[in-house]
Amino acid sequence: MEQLLEILDSLGSLLTGGGLGVLTFLFFYDFRRRSEAAKAKQDEAAARAAEEDNITSYAAEWKDLYEKKEARVEKLEAQVDEDRQRIRELMEENTRLKLDGVTYRCEKLECGVRIPPNAYTPKNYKWKEV
Repeated sequence: MEQLLEILDSLGSLLTGGGLGVLTFLFFYDFRRRSEAAKAKQDEAAARAAEEDNITSYAAEWKDLYEKKEARVEKLEAQVDEDRQRIRELMEENTRLKLDGVTYRCEKLECGVRIPPNAYTPKNYKWKEV
């Protein structure tokens, strides 16, 4: 029994002397390692969030550029449609005027009802309704 007490006594003295310091060192080493790992995770999460914000800002910028381009394309398409409509109207008017020119063409140079009058049309001629 005395041997057991001596063993326990020597264990107690080891724990209170150097053993407690070793245990404290091991405990704080593990704590420091865990706190550094947690800090690294926080830094990594912050970096990931900053990268996501950066990507989001790029995406928003590209979206704005796309919307501006799309609005410009729509504006130009509307202008092209208006130009095509105007060309069509002018072509119809030109065709109508050509047909009128063929219809109202006077074969005689000295015709009094010539439209438009030319150098051969008499100056004092009274125009008749045709």
